[in-house]
Amino acid sequence: MLPKGTAPFEHMKKVFSRQNLALPNVVVETRSVTALKSLIGRSGFLGWMPEPMYDAERKAGLIDALEIPGATDKRVLTAFRRRAGMLPGPSIKLLEELRALTAQLS
Repeated sequence: MLPKGTAPFEHMKKVFSRQNLALPNVVVETRSVTALKSLIGRSGFLGWMPEPMYDAERKAGLIDALEIPGATDKRVLTAFRRRAGMLPGPSIKLLEELRALTAQLS
């Protein structure tokens, strides 16, 4: 699990609390998504992360979602950029894609 006090951990607490579910027994805290996915995929641990973060492992049959009624939610993510200076090419492409995706929601 990501460490206590981080936004993903606090979000998980909120989702579990809203459903009157006890928090899981967290035995490993790390900010490394690679370490989390390795522990889940190779050592039988459970984890909490957005679907896009483990999509490649899911497609490879290494990780899958555990359905827990009421233990799903949506989060709002925000992209920040500097006020001045040039944006690198990948950043421009990301912003263009985000604009295109969000335009479809309107």
